[in-house]
Parts: sequence; structure tokens; C-alpha cells
Amino acid sequence: MSKENVVEFYKAVVADEATQQQLRNADTTEAFINTTLELGQQKGYSFSRQEVEEVVRENTGPGSPRLSAAELEAVSGGTGVGCSNWSSSKISLCSTCLMC
Repeated sequence: MSKENVVEFYKAVVADEATQQQLRNADTTEAFINTTLELGQQKGYSFSRQEVEEVVRENTGPGSPRLSAAELEAVSGGTGVGCSNWSSSKISLCSTCLMC
């Protein structure tokens, strides 16, 4: 298992609208992480809760995204917890931090 697998999963999410929507439906950070774990496993990715939490933490905040701006924009759906763009209680995939 590795954090790289988490990043690869999020990169794959860019091309999968259904998976994007499932992640956007998570209404708490815990739900977002649980959904990431469940969907990642279903799609053949191997990563731990700790690795997901680390990637989310590393990609939270201005100037810290690990994916390209285009990839992040493709999965963005608003703003949420953990980012300077946060303005809602729903978590979706943000173009700034990937998580919110």
C-alpha cells in the first residue's frame, strides 16, 4: 500500500463522473475518507486509511495540490472542509485541495 496509490486513484476519478459524484456526496471528512477507501478497493487500488488521511492533509490548502490544475478542476465540485475556499458543510472535490 502507498500514498502513491491514493493519488493514482484520485487521478482516475477525473475520468469517472459517477465516482466523482459519490465522493461529492460525502458530507463529512470521515465520510469522504470512508468513501475513498470503499471506492478505491472496489476499483482495485490498495491503500490504508492513514494513507488517505495523509494525502488529504498534504493536499489541503493553497499551493499544495499534487495533481495538475486541470485534473483538480475536472474533479472540482465546490468548496468544503479544510481549504481556504471552504464555504459549505458539504465536502466535494475542490480545485485547490482535492478534498473539499
